Amino acid sequence: MGRIQEYQCPSCHGTWKLFLGHGRKHSSIKQVLKFFSPELQNKIITEAKGNPDPLFLFNYQAALCKDCHTLVAVPVIQFLETKKTYVSKCPNCGGDAEILAEDSDVICPQCKKETLCIQEVGNWD
Repeated sequence: MGRIQEYQCPSCHGTWKLFLGHGRKHSSIKQVLKFFSPELQNKIITEAKGNPDPLFLFNYQAALCKDCHTLVAVPVIQFLETKKTYVSKCPNCGGDAEILAEDSDVICPQCKKETLCIQEVGNWD
């Protein structure tokens, strides 16, 4: 089950609500491929080496887009055997997204003055 996290800036009051983690429908490689670009899909299929059921972790993870400078949730897949990880692009602008470490301090991408307050506000599936 996924979690809904709200990021809020105490200075400018910017707010971002991100749906993180994964749901039941993300349990097979076929189901998660559609969340990646055709280029990444080809790389993921190659990494799976023809195995229709490879061991992998899939999650939506919090990220900061390097181009549009906003917080987003991006699909990330990691193959357990090879540790190879593929990160999708920003869903807003298609730019490169930098994954945020869990429990890391995040400076507001809007005003750049304060560390964002993070609160879990729900679950999703």
